[in-house]
Amino acid sequence: MAEAAHPRLRLRWIAALLVLLAFGTGLSLAAPANATVLCSNSATPCPEGDGYPIGTALKGTLDSGSASFVGEKMALNCSVSSVSGTTTAAGTPVVGTISALSFSGCELGCTAEARNLPYKAEIEVAAGGDGTVTLSSGGSGPPQIKNFCLGQSCTMGAAKITLDLDGGSPAHLTAVNEPLAREGGEKAICGETAKWSASYRFSEPASLFVTSSGTRKLYFGISANSREAGTSAQEQAAETGVDRLREDLEWKLVEPSDDAWSWTATDTLFSTAAERGLNILPILNAPPCWAVPEKTKEADCERTYPTSDAEYAEFVSHVVTRYGPGGEFWTAHPKLDSALAPRYFEIWNEPYIPHFVNGELNPARYTSLYKAAVIAGRNANKATRYLVESTGDLTIAGSTVNWPSAMFAAESSIGDYIDGIAIHPYPYDHDPYHQPANSLSAAFAKTQTIYDDWKGKGITRPIWITEVGYSSCTDTEDCVFGETQAKREELKGLWLTGIFDQLALERYSYVHAVYLYNLRQWEDPKTAENDSSWYGILNAKAEPLPAWTSFADAVESSGGTPLGHALILSHATGGSTASFTFVTTDPTASASCQLDSGAWTACTSPINYTGLSAGSHTFRVKATNAEGTEPSPAVYSW
Repeated sequence: MAEAAHPRLRLRWIAALLVLLAFGTGLSLAAPANATVLCSNSATPCPEGDGYPIGTALKGTLDSGSASFVGEKMALNCSVSSVSGTTTAAGTPVVGTISALSFSGCELGCTAEARNLPYKAEIEVAAGGDGTVTLSSGGSGPPQIKNFCLGQSCTMGAAKITLDLDGGSPAHLTAVNEPLAREGGEKAICGETAKWSASYRFSEPASLFVTSSGTRKLYFGISANSREAGTSAQEQAAETGVDRLREDLEWKLVEPSDDAWSWTATDTLFSTAAERGLNILPILNAPPCWAVPEKTKEADCERTYPTSDAEYAEFVSHVVTRYGPGGEFWTAHPKLDSALAPRYFEIWNEPYIPHFVNGELNPARYTSLYKAAVIAGRNANKATRYLVESTGDLTIAGSTVNWPSAMFAAESSIGDYIDGIAIHPYPYDHDPYHQPANSLSAAFAKTQTIYDDWKGKGITRPIWITEVGYSSCTDTEDCVFGETQAKREELKGLWLTGIFDQLALERYSYVHAVYLYNLRQWEDPKTAENDSSWYGILNAKAEPLPAWTSFADAVESSGGTPLGHALILSHATGGSTASFTFVTTDPTASASCQLDSGAWTACTSPINYTGLSAGSHTFRVKATNAEGTEPSPAVYSW
């Protein structure tokens, strides 16, 4: 194959190859008027400069294209395709990393996407514009294609995928792979072999822009049950690299009788956690029997709504006064790091599951309790924030009810009281990429559904995944599958890696935190029937399971503060005017703009300036989300 003429030209061809749909973020990615699909030495400048340096992540849209999967028992035609990647090295051939490859708009409501990413792509292009991309093993295993059809899925293993580029105007990209073979152990019915091919056309101009390289950050935490398991559980959690725990802060313990407060147990919990550098996300739950209806059985008190919202609100105000930022506990313990004081508090746990509300599935009742708690908490400690519990659709008294819609119907101003949305998108026996047939089905994909439900009400608050995980028990509907405990634990680890890989993508930039459920398994492997006992990443002997490595690796690579970032997409300057289009990578973030040395002001895209004086000018834009403001704004000078 002919050698490319110049490394900078090769990188521009990568810009043409590595394109990505906006992944459901709702962004309208208008390209600059002078941008072309294939940036070359003779072309007008690409967005943000005339080339794409090593380490650049590229995104855009395919104007049109189709893909076909043909094989035994399977024939699919897909109308929409997406690819994303990063330039990683120059040379001949150029090396890149393909981080996503997916297809949608398929017949029968199917989707297909690549697995075991990232792939390593060896890219060769000729000076005239033609080229080949070969995807070879470079991820967690050989390249695979995962098909999802009518609620069923199967994995097809691929030895090699080749993409051929015809650099005409418009350009064409043709893809083909070696015959796919169905992976063993799949439960869905699908063909034993298949062959995939696709052909795409790039129109001019394409929506192409540059994002900052690197993995986005998010808070990582884990449920460790350390209030009962003690400091050993906290130490084991800290060994994963995580710095956050999710723990029950039970009302029945701190106010066992009306207005009689006891903080000994919770003080110990916060002290030992802080000594190990651990922040606690408290779940404010478990009412005492004196606070619930009189005839409630003693065993049911802790999961029953209180008789008075005001009493629960008083409990919340006392907790945040003591443990929130600047609280009494931290003042009384000056040797502890007060930066570990919790800002966020979770109001109740899973009120959409009958067990946790003693059978009273009532979104309006929870809305009333939540609002009262937040008002009292904010009045007691203005530095605190509150997470509302949410699911999507659920069945109440035989009818399908959308939880966000029901809360909104009960209180139209509920968004004013929400700082974050706590969800538990357990996939159960489904892989992390499973697309459910309806929103009542279990799937990690419910993360997007729930966010969209609230967004549709005008409430764009960050999602906090305060529980997620896989169980390795023997139940065929609630747990991962596998013939032996060891195989189930291996698959649990692989599927957890898939969840964490997805959360690192910008499509999930509205997710600010993920808490794994949970740290340790307590039963003997020979009795692995109860799914709730088998989510742990340590076995009963406190030995690491494969999922331990999955979690620790994710914490190391993606753990941090989930700040948003602003990106300048296009600009037009001339004479006394200037205009800019921009986006924030986090849809829950807001933007601030500055021209020259003027004041920072809230702004939206596009922004226009007129009456500019002659000479040089500088435009800056930065993003601010619930966790803070990005330290380095996007800048354009002219």
